[in-house]
Amino acid sequence: MRCIATWMSIAALLVAAPALAANEFDTSKSPAVKPSSDAEYVVQKGDTLSAIAEQKLGSPEKWKVIAQVNGIDDPATLRVGQKLVIPTGEAAQNRSQL
Repeated sequence: MRCIATWMSIAALLVAAPALAANEFDTSKSPAVKPSSDAEYVVQKGDTLSAIAEQKLGSPEKWKVIAQVNGIDDPATLRVGQKLVIPTGEAAQNRSQL
């Protein structure tokens, strides 16, 4: 009986493994996961996404890149102390062309 339960557990893992593996590398909806080429910024009083984009990415129009990377739907929801992932280098360029 114990052997059957073990094999059933293994079978369940094998069925779930592809789905788990697929989600493991999908960071499009996960702001907590950041590639090593990205930087972090802590929101200060008076900050806006466009001001942060101008300061960090060189153009206020790139605020949407920051919003997308951090899963922000409404830029008015920024909070003081909130940590944002700021894409840098090639990562910022690639994302801004989306």
